[in-house]
Parts: sequence; C-alpha cells; structure tokens
Amino acid sequence: MDALPTQTSRHQTGGAPLEEMRFRELPFAKLKDRSYSHQRLLADQTRCESFRAAIQEAVKPGDVVVDLGTGSGLLAFFAVQAGARKVYAIELGPIVRYAERIAKRNKLDDKIEFIRGVSYDIEIPELADVVIGENLGSLGIEENILPMYQDAARRFLKPGGRMLPNKLAVSIALVSDTGIHSRYIDPWRSKMYGIDFDTFLHIQLQTLFLGHFDDERIITLPQLYSESILDQNLSYSETTDKTLQFDIDRPTTLSGFIAYFDASLTDSIRITNAPSSGKGSWDQVYFPIGELLQLKRGYKISVRIKFYTTRSDVIVSWRVTIAQENGETVYDYRSTRYPPLSMPADLIGPIKPPEIDPENRWIAFVLSRFDGSISREQLKDMLHAIDPELSGNFIERTLDLAFTYVGTQSISPELEVSERMNFLIQSHFDGLLCCDEIAEIIWTEFPETFSPSHALLRIQQNIEQCVASAIGV
Repeated sequence: MDALPTQTSRHQTGGAPLEEMRFRELPFAKLKDRSYSHQRLLADQTRCESFRAAIQEAVKPGDVVVDLGTGSGLLAFFAVQAGARKVYAIELGPIVRYAERIAKRNKLDDKIEFIRGVSYDIEIPELADVVIGENLGSLGIEENILPMYQDAARRFLKPGGRMLPNKLAVSIALVSDTGIHSRYIDPWRSKMYGIDFDTFLHIQLQTLFLGHFDDERIITLPQLYSESILDQNLSYSETTDKTLQFDIDRPTTLSGFIAYFDASLTDSIRITNAPSSGKGSWDQVYFPIGELLQLKRGYKISVRIKFYTTRSDVIVSWRVTIAQENGETVYDYRSTRYPPLSMPADLIGPIKPPEIDPENRWIAFVLSRFDGSISREQLKDMLHAIDPELSGNFIERTLDLAFTYVGTQSISPELEVSERMNFLIQSHFDGLLCCDEIAEIIWTEFPETFSPSHALLRIQQNIEQCVASAIGV
C-alpha cells in the first residue's frame, strides 16, 4: 500500500491570500442584532436587487404578504412597493423596533404590521398570497429555513400561494487551500512556551470556517448534495445523510471541502454564494480534514455529510475517505465533535456521562421545571414527593440557589425549552444512567420538540461542557 504523503503548510498556494477568514462552530448560534451586520447585508447590491426584482415579480397588487425574519424590514418595504395590501413582518430580534421606525419615516407603516416573536408561535388573521424571507446562511440551511418554511407554508399560505425563495440547493466541492491550515490549524501542532496545546487542534478540526474561495482553489467539479422545493408540499427529514464521490484527475493537494447554496427566488431569478459569484454578504463554508494531503491522479474521494435539523439548531458531522485506484483506503478522517447521527444505540448507549454532585443535580432539576407557571411551594412539594428522604433544609437551600440563579424568589420565570432541556439532562448525570437511558427520559419529557437522536446530541454537548468545566477550559 502506498503511504499517503502529508504536508505541513507554511505558505498559501494559488490565488490571492484570504483577506479575512471567520469561523464559528455548529450548532449555529443566533447572532445578536448589530447595525454593522445589517449594513453589510444592505450593501450587498446583488443580494438586495435580486430580492427586489423577485418580489416585484411575485407580489401582485392587493396581495397579503408574510415576511419571515424581516430584520431591517427591507423585504417588507419591497413588498409594499410592489403593491401589497398588507405585510406581516415577523422578527425575533430587537431590530424589529428600528424597522418600525424606518417604515414610519418612509410612510410605509400603514401597510406593514411588525410582529416580534418566532414564526412558529405567531398567528395571523388572514392567509397570505406570498411568503417571503431571506433566511439563508452561508450553508443555505443553517438559519432553519426548511422547518420554518414548512410551518409557514402550512399555516400562513393560501392554497396555490407563492414562496420566495421557492427552491434551495446545496453543493459540495473539494478545495486546496493551505492558508487555512497554516493560520488556524498548524500552530497548534507545536508546543508553545514548552506546553502542548493540541487540545485546541482538536477543536479547530471540528470547526466550520467561513471565507471566500476563488476558482483556483477548487480541485474538483462541484456536486449537488441536496435540493428542496419550497412550497406547500415541502417536507424535510430531520436527518440528511448523503455520500458524494469525487475522482481526482491530476496530482494536487487536498485541504478539505466547501459547501455553498443556490436559491431560486422565482423561476427566473436566482442567487448563490458559489465561488464563481464573487464576494458578497455570504461566504462559503469550509470543512477541514486532519492534514494537508498530496493526492495522485486516480484517487477516489468519498465525502459523507450528515445534517440534523431542528427548529433551533443545525448540527453536522462529516467523514472523508481516500482510496487508491485499486480501491484500497489510504486515509480516513471523520469529525468527532458530535456523535454520528446514525450511531447505533448499542454503541452510544453504554457510555455514561460524568457524575455531578447531588446538590447541583437537584438545582438543575428545579431549573428544568421553570416554565413560568410553577411556584416555590409547588416545587417544594414536588421535591419532597420525588424523594421523601430529602431534608427540609436541603430542599430550601436547593430552591434558594435555583431561584437566585434566575434572579427571583417566588414564581419561576419561563426559561426557553432548550435551556430547560439542558438542565434536565444535567439533573440525570448521576454516574448510573447511560446516554440512551437519559435520552429516553428527555424525549418523553419533550416529545413534540426533540427526537431521541436530537436528545442524544444534546446529551453529548452537555457532557462536553461538564468535562470542559472540570478541567477549567
């Protein structure tokens, strides 16, 4: 078997240096509203003019329109300009109040109703002719466009109504960019000040990077990973698992692969963040592998990507396998930050989370009950009923600490479901229950919100947090 040569990069090869490379880990965190982020979006004329033209084409005079995630209100304003009779502009973030002011200043407020909240929880008094929204992340799907549009199509849209965008595709291409490794990955391979920091190497290799990759860095033709039709028949699977095969036709260096989207706004207008589209407000998403690899002609690259999509998160894992022409595998890399979504229960089940001391477990349990309706006295009765051996002093101390944590001492505040779920998970870290047993408990508690596989992923995240806290990270 030929050994697969590796290369530790020191200089970037091919094309201009990356001016800026930003990165973030999945699940994709919700970004706070910042004026400069909206300025960047508004400054992207290709993006804005494409949406404007598409809305002019899709919205007819007298139409009712729903704008999902209105942000600065731009698409809602375009809808009014196109002749909409009424626009329901939904936005979770506080920027919606500024959008209201902008609408009033431009005398558009009489036709737009701004609603702050999550679209899943919103009801509108009439059905819409058109549902619009710019909920596209660099990967296309990480701003939860699929579950959001599915819900909106079923509850907001008239039969035969129109959605914008109406189609979303995600494509994958292999790339060679040693600059990312030299700047963000290779430094952690060497000791600094006599100390081994390779823990950070593991973190970087599980990180998705955002940047613009020009055509010179792409070493294979892109392949379609997924395509979704956004209409009233939209259905999506929580888990998307697909393997793509790439053939290498010349000697080259492999550093990882990128993903990007292609969205059809109407039948005649589309937008994309493909490398060939230039640098706009969306970058491509870069998936690293463990090393820079020298490939020979005839090598076959297998890229397997699994996405898990919920109403609040998109979680991803990936695997890259390289085989020679004779089919013999010479390299196999897989991300490890999250367990593979198809991992059988008998593999993950026996894993036991770290044990948390009893007092903190009880505090976590109390916090998991904070749904905005339960009183301190009810919680006291609940704890005593669960374990009659708990002393009154212990229960009072537990409640004091839990209520102090949230800044109140009487009625529990309403914590988000995902936060209550995390507390409930930690309350079962007793050193006895296995991951799959805890997942069954969590799914039973939140059957309409989380699937068993999502519960396992949340457990894994909580394990990582506990371990990180224990070692002082």
